[in-house]
Amino acid sequence: MTNHAMRFLVCSDSHGAKERIASLLKRNEGFADGIFFLGDGLSDILAVYTEYPSFSYFLIHGNCDSSYVCKLTGAQEEQSLTFCQKHILLTHGHLFSVKHGESSLLEHASALRADIVLYGHTHQPCSKRFSFSEQRQLIVGNPGSIGDRFNPSFGVLTLSDSHVFFDLYDWTP
Repeated sequence: MTNHAMRFLVCSDSHGAKERIASLLKRNEGFADGIFFLGDGLSDILAVYTEYPSFSYFLIHGNCDSSYVCKLTGAQEEQSLTFCQKHILLTHGHLFSVKHGESSLLEHASALRADIVLYGHTHQPCSKRFSFSEQRQLIVGNPGSIGDRFNPSFGVLTLSDSHVFFDLYDWTP
């Protein structure tokens, strides 16, 4: 069994800042295996993804994404994935009222036995670990908003069979 690391760019809430997504993809060609886009800016991804075919795209729709763009991209409200033996839950967060706290989202992620839950919507970057037992942890991450006027940010999820890291970064031109 190999312990090959996988890296995923994680961004959300671009709200028209497609040039920032394009810049992020261009800078990370050959570094990241894919991108988790957590909603509110699917049209931005749609505008640039063909220029960066080396990435795998995992798309979630947010409350500001049109149903037309959701249909074109195949974006879902929620997606469960498994990489490096880690169960990952992707969502935008609005369906769990995350602007009023994470408790509903954490309950849902726990019920699904997720190891990692990534969400957007609040525009507030965070990276947290919750321990349920020595064997069970939940990593919770929000990349913030790559489209934010003053503090644009994104995340990088690094996975291997033995480690999980969710790091936050400021987006710079």
